[in-house]
Amino acid sequence: AGKLLAADLEPALSYCTHLVYGYAKIDETTFKLTSLDETLDLDSGRSNYHAVTNLKKRFPGLHVLLAVGGPADTQDVEKYLTLLETQESRTAFQNSARTLIRQYGFDGLDLAWQFPEIRVKKERGTFGSIWHSIKKTFGYGHNHVDEKELEHRNGFTTLVKDLKTSFKVDGLLVTAAVLPNVNASAYYDASALAQHLDSITLLAFDYKNPSRNPQQADYPSPLYTAGGRPVNETADAAVKWWTDQGIQGSKIVLGISTYGRTWKLTTESQISGVPPLTADGPGGEGAQTKTPGLLSYPEICALIPNPNQRATGHLLRRVTDPSKKLGTYAFRLPDSEGDGGIWVAYEDPDTAGDRATYVKIKGLGGVALYDISLDDFRGVCHGDKYPILKMAKNRFLPSLVLLKKRSEGFGGLEDSPAGKVWTRYIFPLILVAMVVIDKNTVMTVEVLEDYMDQTENLWFCTRRTVWKGRGYTGIERKKRTREFREMDGEEREEEGPASFSGRSSWSSWSPYLPQ
Repeated sequence: AGKLLAADLEPALSYCTHLVYGYAKIDETTFKLTSLDETLDLDSGRSNYHAVTNLKKRFPGLHVLLAVGGPADTQDVEKYLTLLETQESRTAFQNSARTLIRQYGFDGLDLAWQFPEIRVKKERGTFGSIWHSIKKTFGYGHNHVDEKELEHRNGFTTLVKDLKTSFKVDGLLVTAAVLPNVNASAYYDASALAQHLDSITLLAFDYKNPSRNPQQADYPSPLYTAGGRPVNETADAAVKWWTDQGIQGSKIVLGISTYGRTWKLTTESQISGVPPLTADGPGGEGAQTKTPGLLSYPEICALIPNPNQRATGHLLRRVTDPSKKLGTYAFRLPDSEGDGGIWVAYEDPDTAGDRATYVKIKGLGGVALYDISLDDFRGVCHGDKYPILKMAKNRFLPSLVLLKKRSEGFGGLEDSPAGKVWTRYIFPLILVAMVVIDKNTVMTVEVLEDYMDQTENLWFCTRRTVWKGRGYTGIERKKRTREFREMDGEEREEEGPASFSGRSSWSSWSPYLPQ
């Protein structure tokens, strides 16, 4: 039930130019990059590494990367910090990574580094808050989870720099994914990393989830804050922090989840369903996800009635957010015996479109969907396959239609108005299927099932177009770039989102497996 097969994947790959296979792991003794499961990945087993990189033969525009870390490598996670402490261990990782990537034909490495998560803030009463303040005053109330934060921060910067120097010889890419609930300011020297990373993906979701917050159900992935919620637990805050460090927006990719987080409701939960509300741990697992507290979009969709009907029986009542700040949720109150209550917050095509619009307005690199197997890849909800993916993509569509009309195939833009303004840079094997003048667009898609064997390995792919701004001829260069829209049979110039400065790099994203 819900298995993503090879035939199901192909429509998604047609949108993509980059694919990342996850995850590889770090050997806790040698600190070398190795396969997480040799029976699945290596040629001595099912040869999934080569199966993935061989997709480039079928999809000539694909770049295939290998991801390391994430939540899959659960054995001795402290090794991710220990590795950063000595040059010897970093060199062992660097050399083994280059060897493994070249051996199996990958095009780069994505670092989904396992830094410690921020501790969950306890809900305290008035007395508890006063006592906690007193303890902090005398040094007993700190929230440190790593006594070597600065050493690990500097070690990670050095690792990225050395990887990029080593990989540059072969034209390999180095990207990073910031996992949820990690203190970016503690572990990422943003300004230093920007010089060496090809992209930075912000997995700005799961701020609230039933594993971290079992007794309180609330929006897991707000775009903005509202209702007194923490300002720092929003996608906008994550983007703002990185851009405040001087990171080019074109290097930032914003994550969008394709699943919902569920909690059990009890007789003590508010009958309105309005969050935050009292809960009793994660909701039941779905037939597809098989993970308590996690449902895929089609699993949620099956529980939502027609908008013109009232939720009855096992169905849930859907509540949208007109402010477009927090997201969508649905719920069912428990029965008289306290059973059957559920509350789920999730991304749907509308909220995904809102995030894509945010990315476009902010001039970011693009969006990252995690993961495509949890999108409706068979079209069971409304007959349309990959509705979340398509909605996110379509928010970038207006500029796409036009240049495909004005230029032929992969030729230059000399025959179009844009040709007077822009020079297009095409990296090797990049398939420019979506052309966006007003930004560098990255469409990231992840796959939960192994393409050949339907295992629990993860893939994702990205779509991007690379542009570099040139001076206008006879026109004063403005702060905003040009969009060309078709109006009355003609193409006219309009001001669009922020202009580029210099060559920007394509972006990729390492998956985060929900727990």
